[in-house]
Amino acid sequence: MYCVNCGIQLPEPSNLCPQCGCPNRGLTSTKSLSSVALLCMFFGFLGVHRFYMGKIASGIFMFLTFGGLGLWAFADLLWAVCGKFRDQYGLPITATGETGNLALTLICVILGFYALIIIGLFASMPFSIGR
Repeated sequence: MYCVNCGIQLPEPSNLCPQCGCPNRGLTSTKSLSSVALLCMFFGFLGVHRFYMGKIASGIFMFLTFGGLGLWAFADLLWAVCGKFRDQYGLPITATGETGNLALTLICVILGFYALIIIGLFASMPFSIGR
């Protein structure tokens, strides 16, 4: 985690920044979790959600590798939906209000449909090989 005031890296258990004395616990990112999740779902292979979060270097790598051929983007989507994704300062991104929770619920439903489609594709592969 990084101090929101001076930007230095903080040891995990600290409540105050040792350099400037700024309180750093209980703060959350100003970025929207539902925006991150939606950007990741539709443009994750381009790293758009990483650029939105201020993570420019990893956004460029995602762009160049097409989101790790989709695996990196899918992992980021799971991190975002689980609430473990952090911004450039190490602050957690949280869902705010009813609209944020509704958006996350819809994203989880869409992820479930993606999983069913992928399972269906892999389940039908052995039957279609050699025909």
